[in-house]
Amino acid sequence: AWVERRLDDTRPPPVGDALGKMHRRRAGPLGRAIADVAAAAVAGTGVALADVSTVVGSSIGEAATLVRLLEQMWRGAAPVSPADFTVSVH
Repeated sequence: AWVERRLDDTRPPPVGDALGKMHRRRAGPLGRAIADVAAAAVAGTGVALADVSTVVGSSIGEAATLVRLLEQMWRGAAPVSPADFTVSVH
C-alpha cells in the first residue's frame, strides 16, 4: 500500500500496549506504532519488555501535532491550541 501511495484499511490502527495508560492516551498514531514495534521486537528475545530500557526521541515531537500547530499559525484562522502545544513539548 505504501509503495502504491494508498491507505491500507485492512491493518488495525496501532494500539501502543507497551505504553502506560497516560502515555498511550497522549501518544499519536506514530508513537503508538513505535511502541508496538518495540514490543514485538522484544517479544522474540525471551526478555521481559519491562527489563529493557528504551528511549525514543524526536526533535519535532509528534508529526501530526506539529503539522496541525504550524498550519494553525500559518493560516491564522484559529489560535494555537494550548492543549496541543502542551502535549507536543515534553
